[in-house]
Parts: sequence; structure tokens; C-alpha cells
Amino acid sequence: MTFQIKDRTTVNVEDIFFNKQDLEFTITRRLTGNRNYPKEELLISAPESLTASFKPEVSELRSVEWMVSDPYIVDLDSHDYCGEIGDHDYKTAVVRAISDTKWIKDLMAMDDEAYKSDMKTQRNNRGERSAQITLTATDVLGNRESAVCNVTVKFVTDDKTTLYSSSGSGGGSGSGSSSTSGSVEKKLSSETGTWVQREENKWSYYKDGMKYADQWAYIHNPYAAEKEHQEDWFRFDEDGMMCTGWYQEEDGGWYYLHDEKDGKQGYMYTGWHVIDGKWYCFGPDGRMYYSTLTPDGYFVDASGAWIVDGEIQRVN
Repeated sequence: MTFQIKDRTTVNVEDIFFNKQDLEFTITRRLTGNRNYPKEELLISAPESLTASFKPEVSELRSVEWMVSDPYIVDLDSHDYCGEIGDHDYKTAVVRAISDTKWIKDLMAMDDEAYKSDMKTQRNNRGERSAQITLTATDVLGNRESAVCNVTVKFVTDDKTTLYSSSGSGGGSGSGSSSTSGSVEKKLSSETGTWVQREENKWSYYKDGMKYADQWAYIHNPYAAEKEHQEDWFRFDEDGMMCTGWYQEEDGGWYYLHDEKDGKQGYMYTGWHVIDGKWYCFGPDGRMYYSTLTPDGYFVDASGAWIVDGEIQRVN
């Protein structure tokens, strides 16, 4: 006679818990330098590791499934379990905040639109979204247990830009604001600025004995007719000479500085203008539109010229 014990009992899963009940990420839009031409970067909190523990540890599982309630808020790098252990760790997931997503782009666009309406405005939009990460385990008898981790993603704007400006009056003098893309920074002041003509149609601008060079400046033009660009943006080259005609920034953006010798020479174009017989459109910040549909509904090609059915529209 042989006596045997056959143990067909199972160890059921009774509980699951995470090493962290809440996760929080911050995505920061940081702007530095000149407010009109800022340097921009997105800073994102480091990924977090989320680990599940089972009670009892020797639970006999049929499946383990990870889920995130909103895949546009966080990305979940995890492995499910379907009865075969394999080489993957189904108890641990890596969680990352997603920055390239619509809700963040919408917040940034709202800030940029507000800036276009008032170019002195700092960008300061913020917001947050929440999601849940759930791990569900099913044991061999069909019992289910779940663990939940709450995730919050915050978006903030850190605008460290500076609006550079100067003001003044008197013969050949100007007032307004200036901005630099070089190493010389002139912050808000009420000091007198002076236009100096070096040669025919070659102008420089001085404040406190310092010549504006390699920078943009929003200043008064005493030579313009009343209500005709008496205060506007000008660009000065590395030698301190006022720029005219086409100008390209380091980031590739194109601008046009009035090139006519009519008392308004050098002011930055915005809106629609005819240049060399072709129509071009410039944004409120002076940047030329190209390869796109302008805000008022016209197509422009890669050179920025207005086109209809692929043909450049010329002015006779």
C-alpha cells in the first residue's frame, strides 16, 4: 500500500501595493535673453521607477497588466505578464512625463498670442493634468487585485527674459527700448540717446557715450513725419551702423528694415509690404512668414513671396 499526498492548492493573490502612491513631474518652459528673441528650452523632471509588490510574494499569477488612464500625459515603459516569466520584469515600470503633447502646446500658444498683443508682456502660463497608473493582477483562480498610483504633471513657464530699452530727447535723439543679441546689454533707463550720421544714409545711435552695436533697439526717430513710425524697432550691426534691407537672425529668421531714404529709413517691417515687386508678410515681431498660410489667409512660398496656384504675384 502506498500513501501519497497530492497538494493541488494554490496561493492566491491577496493584495498589491506600489512603492509610491503618488508621482509628480514638472515641465518647465524656460525663456532667457532678449524677450523679443528669447532662447527657449523645455526642462522635464527625471523619469520615475514604479515597483509593485504582491502579497503573498509567492502568489500564483495568471496575468499582470499595466495601464495608464491618459497616454498623452505620461508614458509608461512596462511589461505585462501572461503566465510565462520570461526575461522581463513585470513588477517594475518606468514613468516619464510627456512634453510633446497638445495641452502643453496650447498653453504655450496662448502665452505667445498674449505676447504678440503686447510685446512687453512676459510669458507666464501654467497648468497641470492628472492620470492614474493601474496594475491589475489575476491569479490562477480568477481572483483580481489592483494597485493605483496617482500621477500629476505640472507645466510652468519660467520667463527670465529682459526687455531692453532706452529713452531720450533733443536734436537727433531718440527714446524707447533696446535689445541685444550680442554681449552689450542696455537695460531700462531714462538717459538721453542721440542719432549720429556717419556718412550719407549711415547712422549710429548712442546713449551715455556708448554706441549701440549688434542689437535691436526700440527707439524714437525724430526724422519721421508725425504718426509715421516715430517710434519703432531698429537693428544695429556689429560696427554700430543701422541696418537696412534684408536682415537674417542667427536662428534663421528673416526681417526687413525700411530701405527708403524718406526719414523712416531703418524701421522694422510688420504686416504686408511690397519689396522688389513682390508681396511679403511679416509677423508682429517682424519675422517673415514663409512656406505657410499667413494669418489673414494667403499662401507664401519658401522665399516668403505671396503666391497663387504656385505663381508669385508681382506688382508692376
